[in-house]
Amino acid sequence: MGEWITLFNSWLANHEVVVALLLVPTLTFAVTTIVNRAAEKRAAAERKNERNLTREMKEVDNRQSWLCELRECLAEYGALTGMSSDADISPERLIYLRYKIQIMMNHDDLNYGRLLSSMDARYKTFMKGGIATHIPDEEIANLGEIANSIEKEHWARIKRELLYREREEFP
Repeated sequence: MGEWITLFNSWLANHEVVVALLLVPTLTFAVTTIVNRAAEKRAAAERKNERNLTREMKEVDNRQSWLCELRECLAEYGALTGMSSDADISPERLIYLRYKIQIMMNHDDLNYGRLLSSMDARYKTFMKGGIATHIPDEEIANLGEIANSIEKEHWARIKRELLYREREEFP
């Protein structure tokens, strides 16, 4: 083993210039290539994370807009059906709001049936014989409770989905 080292050292001493001209640029190229590939992988991962975050934020914004629109429709429906019999309220507006809310909701939602039943009960009470009547307080509270439950459930779902995606991307 010792004579190999001696032989290598003597060869290296005789060919110093060649080694310096070939080995140094080759090593520099290899190291630069490895570092650049690692940087490109990191940059690609960062771009992917940014795209995912942008997509998730857009989804959250869309859901927030949906919740705000649903809340506005429910509030208007509740307000219109809670007015006194003197008010000039179009039954067509109530029907429009009911169907708009029905279309906005997922029929698999746990509150879907309860919400429509509450709305129908309010409508029937309001329009008895085509004459507006006062809505009992428990029906007003029932619609508000269901609306709050829907909103709370959807925000919890958004949080769960975001947390699940985060765990999926960063195990």
